Amino acid sequence: EEAFRNFENLTHIKKIDLYNLLLNGDAMEGLNNILLKNKDIEYFDLSNNKAIEFRIEALKEGLSANLHLVTLNLSFCNIGDIGAACVAESLFNNLSITNLYLSNNNISLEGVKILSEKVIRKRCLKILNLEHNKIDHLGIYQMCQYLGDAFGLEYLNLNCNTIGDEGCEYLANAIAKNNSLMELQLDQNGITNKGMKLLCEQIGKKKKFIKLSVNENQITEIEDEFYKLFDT
Repeated sequence: EEAFRNFENLTHIKKIDLYNLLLNGDAMEGLNNILLKNKDIEYFDLSNNKAIEFRIEALKEGLSANLHLVTLNLSFCNIGDIGAACVAESLFNNLSITNLYLSNNNISLEGVKILSEKVIRKRCLKILNLEHNKIDHLGIYQMCQYLGDAFGLEYLNLNCNTIGDEGCEYLANAIAKNNSLMELQLDQNGITNKGMKLLCEQIGKKKKFIKLSVNENQITEIEDEFYKLFDT
């Protein structure tokens, strides 16, 4: 805490990187004060600090005050749905956020729902990483209510979730409306040929789309839809 007090007067800094420092919950108040005194921070990385999971709400006021924040990384922090809601509400009035990393956080339906309503629909957001959470087809359904209109989003990482073929159907419908998405990561999601076919039908129509990753799913054979996608 004393170390954070020494940083509170550095009101000109643009970047805070506290990756893997084993921060505890008590440190959140000090960090919040730093964010409140310096409202021009553009890069904030707290990733791999799992002990903050129950105190992430202590940062809400400071995050909300930093309207110029471009990159926020809270991966491997175990923030769950409550933390996801806190992040979503904090970023609601932010028109600068382009990169949001929330992998490995036990985020499920409720967290995805509020993130979708308040953040994913923002046209400034370009990169969203929700890898290795607890997002199933119902969570994807909530996301896809806004994904079609997320015209700034270029990269979406949903690796290591459980969206399945039903989730692919929702994604395919959203991709049909979205003209900005260029890369979609869907490794380890229980997807079969059925889901892959639905995705290919829409991705094949998008000239800007450059990468679809579906490693370690249940895709058993190459069909015509795959070849059409490769031709495109």
